[in-house]
Amino acid sequence: MRLSRSWFVFPLAALALVFAAAGCGGSSKSGSSGSGGELVFGTAADPVVLDGALVSDGESLRPIDQMFEGLVTLKEGTTEVIPALATSWKADPAGTSWTFNLRENVKFHDGTDFNADAVCFNFDRWYNMPASAQSRACRSGCPRTSRRRCSSSSGARRSPA
Repeated sequence: MRLSRSWFVFPLAALALVFAAAGCGGSSKSGSSGSGGELVFGTAADPVVLDGALVSDGESLRPIDQMFEGLVTLKEGTTEVIPALATSWKADPAGTSWTFNLRENVKFHDGTDFNADAVCFNFDRWYNMPASAQSRACRSGCPRTSRRRCSSSSGARRSPA
């Protein structure tokens, strides 16, 4: 049985095209940083909303996780809760009140201090979100507790409006 030359030539030509195409990518400036430019973020679908208080879909969570940092996060590859903006936390014996110790010297992108007042503002906003802004699934059946306040380390109490 005799093999034709095309049996060898076609796979070699295909392999050569693959290597040539791989070498045609854009230049990579590893280690350099700059400002401006464009970020391309590929997803299976468009995010519905980029406000973490209103998110109700997984595709919205992906960019939100890249843009915002929480008090706690999960250790990569596990379900272990670890510190993020909070350095430590503890619950009262009943588990109805939590105290978070916050990282110091943290600023928002606009230079505003990250502090207990900022955390309380967000918790109050999330908890007291108008029904018209909440998802339909949560308008009538979401569990709520009777306590709707957050207190900062300065002792200032925040209550629903």
